[in-house]
Amino acid sequence: MLPSVKTLRRLCLVLNCSSDVLLGVASAEKPMAVAEDPPEYGERPEVRRVLRALRRLEPAQLRLISQVAGAIHR
Repeated sequence: MLPSVKTLRRLCLVLNCSSDVLLGVASAEKPMAVAEDPPEYGERPEVRRVLRALRRLEPAQLRLISQVAGAIHR
């Protein structure tokens, strides 16, 4: 059984090895650096969905959303 991407990422961090090594597509001879989890991993699912949507926006659209969010937050 293969782990989820999130679980595989955590295994890589704990074991300090790459996902290629854990999945058997590379050897462990040459150690690889493993980056920390992105900050959004700790966020609620709703926030992650919004972040994914925001990443696809054009700069002008993103500025508009930022202004709306700022107005709502006040």
